[in-house]
Amino acid sequence: ISLRIRFAQTRRPEDLEEAITAGRQAVGITTASPYTRAVAARNWGLAAAGGERWPEAAAGFEAAVGQLAHVAPRSLERHDQEFFLGNMAGLASDAAACCVRAGLVDRAIELLEQGRGVLLGQALDVRTDLTVVGALYPDLAGRFVALRDELVREDGLGGRTGALLAAGRASPDDSVTAERRRQVAAAFDQVVSDIRTKPGLAGFLGPLPVSDLTAAAADGPVVVLNVSRFGSDALVLTTSGVRALPLDGLTPGRVEYMVLEFQASFRTWSESGGRRMAAVLGWLWDTVASPVLKDLGLDGRPTAESWPRVWWCLPGRLAFLPVHAAGHHHTRSNPVPRTVMD
Repeated sequence: ISLRIRFAQTRRPEDLEEAITAGRQAVGITTASPYTRAVAARNWGLAAAGGERWPEAAAGFEAAVGQLAHVAPRSLERHDQEFFLGNMAGLASDAAACCVRAGLVDRAIELLEQGRGVLLGQALDVRTDLTVVGALYPDLAGRFVALRDELVREDGLGGRTGALLAAGRASPDDSVTAERRRQVAAAFDQVVSDIRTKPGLAGFLGPLPVSDLTAAAADGPVVVLNVSRFGSDALVLTTSGVRALPLDGLTPGRVEYMVLEFQASFRTWSESGGRRMAAVLGWLWDTVASPVLKDLGLDGRPTAESWPRVWWCLPGRLAFLPVHAAGHHHTRSNPVPRTVMD
């Protein structure tokens, strides 16, 4: 970290090289905790990005994203998972941005999906369809279901144990509960590993490859907006692949400001509030919606009976902004209105 900060101040190449090397070596220390290794990998990526070494930065951030599931394992209670993951906020977005700058657009969307949905992914893991596994390997499917159901039961009891431990009032029974949770989580991870060794099941509950992600665009393009200090892009998924559309006006600071402006416009509905909302919706059009719709060829009045549906995926703070309502709404009667809805 010190080397990375010093390079930012002095721009000495040797500081950059040493910072990258230190991060890479630290990630390789398998006896270190997953959280420590994730922090080291993120610093490896940050150092390389500071020197605009984009392939190297992408490798560092990819290593950090790969540690996230271990940073927040199932053996931890939910609030502890949220605490550790909270310290990694923005990691997936930075990883995707560096991949785009390195020309690795497919990897960008894979890492973004993998990194921003760790807890959701775990929740979906225990609800997965076991039809194929059950038909071919009923014993493995039975073990999976039994351990899955016990994990779900433990999730329902976990909050009490965590609260008592935090307050220093945990009883021996609570300690037994926590230990049993660790045992069940380890056994669950082991049965998932066993299933992945079987032919055709190597990707069971694993991160989705880009081929699966693009399949989600069968009913229309999916637009994933990524905002990062290293550049922001619309990752446009169609059935033919992924492409990155740079969105230069979309920065973390600007998004934060517009979210606050949008929320403030509701506090007291007035002429002033209306102007603030109109400004936010106009900015969304100019910065996000118009460039994306133009790229998709959907930038005029509909010329066919049915245009494709566009699916917007808005991670992070962007989720507070109504892209579907973006536009300069005073242009609605123009020959070519500048609004999403029109």
